[in-house]
Amino acid sequence: MQAGNHDLLVAQFPDDPPPAPPHEPALEECCGSGCDPCIFDFYAADLSTYRAAAIAWQQRHPDVKLDIR
Repeated sequence: MQAGNHDLLVAQFPDDPPPAPPHEPALEECCGSGCDPCIFDFYAADLSTYRAAAIAWQQRHPDVKLDIR
């Protein structure tokens, strides 16, 4: 089963909802002043956490295909 709608999966698996992917900031959201950490550093960390959680969820629900980017 292909799943592209996170809300649909949350409703389908209320006791074990899939993790929500993080919001990817637009290039315009970066101030460009070399902040450390930058919003893209936070996004990279959140994406890594999401991927690990999504892989774990996918293993518990092998019949559902998550879009793990």
